[in-house]
Amino acid sequence: MPKKTKQPQKSTADGFYFNPIDWLCIGFGFFMSIITPFVDHEHSLVYIIISIIMLMCGIFEMILGVRGRRSNYIFAIVNTLASFYIAWADHYYGNMIINVYYVFICLFGFYSWGKHRDKKKDVIARKLNAKQTLIAALTFALSSIGLFYTLEYFGGHFTVLDSTSTVLIIFASILGALRYREQWIIWIIVNILTLIMWTAVGNPATIGMKAFYVIGSIYGYLNWRSFIRKNN
Repeated sequence: MPKKTKQPQKSTADGFYFNPIDWLCIGFGFFMSIITPFVDHEHSLVYIIISIIMLMCGIFEMILGVRGRRSNYIFAIVNTLASFYIAWADHYYGNMIINVYYVFICLFGFYSWGKHRDKKKDVIARKLNAKQTLIAALTFALSSIGLFYTLEYFGGHFTVLDSTSTVLIIFASILGALRYREQWIIWIIVNILTLIMWTAVGNPATIGMKAFYVIGSIYGYLNWRSFIRKNN
């Protein structure tokens, strides 16, 4: 009997396809989207709908970002606009301001990743040296202290977490747009902090997205390490 040939996975024109882990993440997003209206009795319908949009765009942003695809920035922009509204509604002013900034960094990242891709259209990743790491650490410390006192003056909530996560997001997004692997280490810290922060709000869609981000950022770091080895 002739041997059965293995059927190739369906993919896009450039060879990209969603693997089983990706589909599991997408399924998780749909599950959280369905249950959110039933368990969230504290927020308006508009708030819930926008939080679901934020969740789904965040999942696609993470999947594509981990896989080194610049299309992640398209979903990131929509996610950022939705996040701006959610942060405003919950009085996280530092997080709200950072979303305005993040729109512009997404546009730069879309350009940067598009200019530095290999033949498979995966981003060409790189890593920080010791001097760059030291400068980044000192700049982070000074920026966090300054933002903390600013948020305290305006009466923000959870100002320590808010200021720390905000500055970390700035650093991670810049490193991401510039294609540095170390962005994922910062995203792991950011996502753990923001998961703690948003758990206090009690919005299931947002909590689900942040929990997904923690796992996704760990996977992102491991995947980008392979990008570095491949590029070398």
